[in-house]
Amino acid sequence: MTLFPTHGSTRRALAGLLAALTVACGGGASGSLSGFDPNLPPGAGDVVDATGDTAARPDAAPDLAVDLPDGTPVDAAVDTAPDLPPTACTTDAACDDQVPCTADYCGDDGLCHHGVKAGTCLITGVCVDADTPQWGNACKTCRPALSPVAWSPLDGAPCDDGDPCTAHDLCADGQCVPGAPDECDDGNPCTADACQPGVGCVHEGACACQSDADCKALDDDDLCNGRLRCDKSGALPACAVDPSTVVTCDTSHDTPCRASVCLPSTGACVASAVNEGGACDDDDGCTADDACHQGACAGTPCSARGLSCVDGACTASECGNGSVDPGEACDDANDKNGDGCAKACQVEQGWACDGVPSLCVKGAVLTYGFDSNFESFDGVDGWESQYCDDPWTTDLNGGVFPYTDDGCEVDPAYCDSGYNCGYDWGYWVQYGFCQSSDPLDNHLTWGDPGWADYLFSVTFKNDDDDSLGVVFRYANSGQFYLVYLVRDQAPVEWNGCNQAYTGARLVRIRDQQATLLAESPVTYTVGAQHRLRVVVKGAHLRVDFDLDADGLIEAGEKLFELDDPNGLSTGRVGLWTYENGATGDDFDPCSAGGCWFDDVMVVVP
Repeated sequence: MTLFPTHGSTRRALAGLLAALTVACGGGASGSLSGFDPNLPPGAGDVVDATGDTAARPDAAPDLAVDLPDGTPVDAAVDTAPDLPPTACTTDAACDDQVPCTADYCGDDGLCHHGVKAGTCLITGVCVDADTPQWGNACKTCRPALSPVAWSPLDGAPCDDGDPCTAHDLCADGQCVPGAPDECDDGNPCTADACQPGVGCVHEGACACQSDADCKALDDDDLCNGRLRCDKSGALPACAVDPSTVVTCDTSHDTPCRASVCLPSTGACVASAVNEGGACDDDDGCTADDACHQGACAGTPCSARGLSCVDGACTASECGNGSVDPGEACDDANDKNGDGCAKACQVEQGWACDGVPSLCVKGAVLTYGFDSNFESFDGVDGWESQYCDDPWTTDLNGGVFPYTDDGCEVDPAYCDSGYNCGYDWGYWVQYGFCQSSDPLDNHLTWGDPGWADYLFSVTFKNDDDDSLGVVFRYANSGQFYLVYLVRDQAPVEWNGCNQAYTGARLVRIRDQQATLLAESPVTYTVGAQHRLRVVVKGAHLRVDFDLDADGLIEAGEKLFELDDPNGLSTGRVGLWTYENGATGDDFDPCSAGGCWFDDVMVVVP
């Protein structure tokens, strides 16, 4: 029974109640109650009576909550510091012991009293909610009805003694008592079952079988390491791996950063990035600290160390060494004047320089940065979206990129001598669901159709993994050059849509027929900013690519260089994508601004 005195008449009423309970329980004149535990520690079981005196609290007495004048419910009004000198008081506020789970009041004796609030325990000075287990011992809990100032045993409750070889452990006398030994019976008569200390149940032995179906339950569903079959070659049939089902991937094209691995869920071999961050060799003497990143090997360029790359090695900065060093506007690897780059490594008037070593071209420099915000860029500042007026946009990206991510549906009846739709190009003919789709759709072109010789460069970034690149000497949808880079889907000569390919290609489209002029395994890094440059002079074509994404096109970063005597002579420049687009889908990386072209430069002699 739990009592807590309050002010005035309330305390007097409680005193009467206590006296009545004392008589009812057979107590004598001393006011003691029968059944009290005399072995409780001093003060641990005290309740405060109406006169302020204490009496032993009955062990496991039923709760009788009493509210203080401020409405605080109090259970088991135990003096929380019975052995400390009493504190004199005149008001309840003077008795605040700063313990959140005690109710503090000034008694009629002029001394402070402190009782544990209902539903809590105060154990070694720490407030604990009811039913909270003892720290490190789940067999003792805070049980205010038994003791508000000590942990109470939780006998009969399930527990874990930490031994994997016992089962059904139970609490007794506040401690976890081990249960019966675990028999570890897996129900399989073909296995020997035992419990290994510190490990748990171990089942040894091979189960006999009569058919392959009997082994299915034992298979790990890894299609790379083979399927189980019922092997009847031994004295007893047993489940074993069928050697003919084990997958062995072709590793002949593996690199330190990219390897052919088997997917357990399908059993298919796929090229995957490996050794991320590990050492490799990018075969470039002008880099250091080469490491694998997303399947490609790349090192730190000389320029990042304040050095120049000359003849395939990092050297100290010097005007005329072929590297655009700090303070230099150009460096064509010589100290002559009159060739676009002056002896002081500054661009001469009437020239434009690009790359390392500087490629100098004499002529007008045209630049364009996509800084405006247009949801459809077709017709803006001379830019034109070719084929089905696909909506290129600057609204979602740092530069410009198309909304659509594929070609558009085209009726061949609408094709005319101007090649307005580009349908059925022979070499690029589509099949299946792409039957009426233009595979080389999504151009955004700019410039003068009469341009012949020029330098054309652009910066791009692609968080997707499909095709993108540039067109040049563009006359119409059936006459132009295309150079593109890809890590996944690309329009190539195949018998279906969306052929996977990794690398770069240079293609000439003439009279709606495509001819592959050159290809390379080089491609872009997903999420990195690269620069692509095209230089055309007569029949000579050159394509350079900033492979290491350091912002400079350096010596050794030439992608293609060839003569095309049957080529196209004039045309505009433009941007191109395939299977990339800011579709607005939540799962489309381009819709979050991760795909764009920007900083177009054209130098026309």
